[in-house]
Amino acid sequence: PRDLSDPTLTWDQLGNVPYRRVPLASPLPVSTVAAGTVTLAAGATDGGPVAVATLPLFRGFPTLEIHAGSVRRRTVSLEGLDVVRLGHAAGASLFVVVTSDGLLAAYDDATGDVVLGPTAVVKEGERVKGADIFREGAAILTEEHGVVLVEFLGGADRGREARYCRAAPPEEDAGTAEGGT
Repeated sequence: PRDLSDPTLTWDQLGNVPYRRVPLASPLPVSTVAAGTVTLAAGATDGGPVAVATLPLFRGFPTLEIHAGSVRRRTVSLEGLDVVRLGHAAGASLFVVVTSDGLLAAYDDATGDVVLGPTAVVKEGERVKGADIFREGAAILTEEHGVVLVEFLGGADRGREARYCRAAPPEEDAGTAEGGT
């Protein structure tokens, strides 16, 4: 039996060349609070483009910086937007921003160009409680317990279109509401 601490256990062969997959970044998003700002970060788990949203707590306006390698970098103003979630939809090659008032915007992860939105995906007046970004879309939960599922559509212009559906919160049953039995 081989020693499990042997570093060659993680290597594979590609023809005559040994290789191994090494995660370059931990799964993101990450958020930190420092010097009067909140910073959100998102990126691919095995390296690649990274996006950083800086949200000032007092003065200034939020920005989104997209880093794709050492040569490309785009800064996008998020002025007037209250960002709830930043994530990477790897299947569509997009960075996705979800705001508290239910706007969804998508940016090309290589160029930083706006690909979609900002588009309202929740009912007017509803507030977003939380959101998760997945490989091909997003799931958004409202404070009113409604759910919105967003799918980025494929094709030649991958991610440039999206479809979404809203699921209304369940009606409260008189027998289970507060004060009921």
